[in-house]
Amino acid sequence: MKSNYPRALIHHLGFPARRIGRASLAPLLHQCGHQVDFFDSLEALLCANRVRKSDCLLLSLPSRSAIDEALVPVLRFDSNWPVICISRKVQLATVVAAMKLGAFHFLLETTPPGELMEVLEEAFAHSRKRQENEQRQLDIQARYEQLTNREREVFHLLITGQPTREIATQLQLAIQTVKIHRARVLAKMGAGSAIELLRFAQILHPPGS
Repeated sequence: MKSNYPRALIHHLGFPARRIGRASLAPLLHQCGHQVDFFDSLEALLCANRVRKSDCLLLSLPSRSAIDEALVPVLRFDSNWPVICISRKVQLATVVAAMKLGAFHFLLETTPPGELMEVLEEAFAHSRKRQENEQRQLDIQARYEQLTNREREVFHLLITGQPTREIATQLQLAIQTVKIHRARVLAKMGAGSAIELLRFAQILHPPGS
């Protein structure tokens, strides 16, 4: 089975050795080019993820109490971590509670390997997108930090849509000086227009953040 996301890292906490257990899961994932690490304790899992974050987590939920014992601290550690919950049987209250908390998906232990791999592919895509967004935010933040205090003032006025003349009046600067600052802001931020600066500002400070 070919994966669209080779060499993904999967972490697995407390997964019972049943139909999709450790004995069959590891060869299946290795065959697809992935690495899977098994953990028996939450502490060991979180410690490993401080070193290298996995692309997704398979989390066994043997009971409703496991949500408080494992899922809650896992999502507190990283609310965007794609967590696929696995249970021996469907308990609607458990499924609802897990999904409300932010679990990525919920599967049965008897889920066929093919279906499991499809869900994992979705989780990998989610993880890759998150990583790309995080890197983009870091890149934009690094560019923003290169701006001088005056350039940051111009930046924030530009993204409100104010024209050069109004910015000059507000900052008590000559129009030509504002034009120079504007050009420097665009160059340092790698933007082609004030509209693109606005997009960068939204990435740095998403609405509701």
